[in-house]
Amino acid sequence: MPLCGESTASNGCGRGETLISRSILESRDRDARRGVAVTPEGPLVSWVWAVVAVSALVYGSLIPFDVSPSIYAGSLMSSLDGLRFVVAPLSDRLLNIGIYVPIGFLVVLCLPSRGSITRGAIVAVICGLSVSVALEATQMHVHSRVGSWYDVILNLTGAGIGVWVAIAVRLWGVHLAKWVTERLEAQLFASISAVVAVGLLLYGLFPFDFVTTTEAMFSGFRHARWDLFSIRHASVGDPPFAAIVGQLAGAGCFAVLGYVSALANRERGRRPVVSFGLAVKHGMVLASVIEGMQLFTGSHVFDLASLVLRSLGVILGAWFATFVIDEHTEGRWRKYPGMVAPGLLLGIALLFQVSLLVADALGPGGWSLANVSAGSFSWIPFRLLWEQSSLTAIDSSLSILFSYGSVAIVVALLMRRRQVLHSWRLVTTLVCFVAFAIEIVKAGSLGRTPDPTDVILAFCASIVVWRFASALGAMRRSSSVV
Repeated sequence: MPLCGESTASNGCGRGETLISRSILESRDRDARRGVAVTPEGPLVSWVWAVVAVSALVYGSLIPFDVSPSIYAGSLMSSLDGLRFVVAPLSDRLLNIGIYVPIGFLVVLCLPSRGSITRGAIVAVICGLSVSVALEATQMHVHSRVGSWYDVILNLTGAGIGVWVAIAVRLWGVHLAKWVTERLEAQLFASISAVVAVGLLLYGLFPFDFVTTTEAMFSGFRHARWDLFSIRHASVGDPPFAAIVGQLAGAGCFAVLGYVSALANRERGRRPVVSFGLAVKHGMVLASVIEGMQLFTGSHVFDLASLVLRSLGVILGAWFATFVIDEHTEGRWRKYPGMVAPGLLLGIALLFQVSLLVADALGPGGWSLANVSAGSFSWIPFRLLWEQSSLTAIDSSLSILFSYGSVAIVVALLMRRRQVLHSWRLVTTLVCFVAFAIEIVKAGSLGRTPDPTDVILAFCASIVVWRFASALGAMRRSSSVV
């Protein structure tokens, strides 16, 4: 069957063939000649994911649903006549672009690429444009929203970016998957340590609001916490354990970095002492770089206690990997990577994570079961995030996803060691149960407002972990076949 439409010439794809279609054909021909698996022509993801993305976008664009009665009296065209070009702040402009990237990306991937991928790209752009125009027109009748043609342009730009990313996945996805698989098989722990290090650097400096004036720089140095006793202090209005929870969570992340870095050095054949020293050095340098650069940002504060705790976390993780796991397994973890995560270690990590979540949920007024009532809940998901600024909401969402994603990883590893069937369902259930229990703790704490947002984000984090693990397994199987 021809690849570029129904009416094709014998030597090509007809006059309607586009540059994208030619590149796909040439790439597939080269792959076929070299014996490499070609890019699949069918859908790469289920259409359910595109529907979920559009539904989440509609929900987030209309929250808190304070709709004016005028929405029932007018028409769509009359609403469009009221739209103006309103320029939003930079953070809102970036958000308007970013939230439509998944729309273009998923719509292209959920459609088959038989014939021409241009067809899927056009459908994705039309879908993004239609959803954007409809939502902006609806926002004209929402009291807390402002509809704008400028937002439509930004939304269309985001959908276009998603389309091009999806086209790149269609063209080079097989090659990228093969490269990632080979990299993981050759140096698994070196790859993991690189990902962890980059993730810690990006998360530690987000939202990258670096100061540009001398006065702001001096202000960063004046507000820096140079004493180690700041570990015991919490900001006004925060839970009593907020400061120490953040510092211990950072120390735990750097302990993981030191752990995998030491294993990566042993994986390269270095001696135990050298592996330990290099892991500690690299971890402490990264911790120093992050804390040092926070002096020149507007939303972060340098904290010497955090630097010390993170350094201690690196030392503890590297020592445990080098002088406990490596010696206990006698190096067999190189052949069986699952041996680096014994059940006792996973249990301690899970207890540590849940304890930090519980401590962060406790309010400044203490906890009492009598405080738990239906009226203490904010039942509209994501409303509390919507009331914050865009950057604060993104930071809070990423923090929640990271916290429950790490819990999902630990629980999944525990289920895998026990060889539990359908473990991903059990992992998702357990993670959501933990998130629900944390919300109950918030409900009984004075000064805290529980809502379903954390439970939903915990569910999303567990699903992402499951899909990522499934993708890695599929890549390893496909590479073994190829």
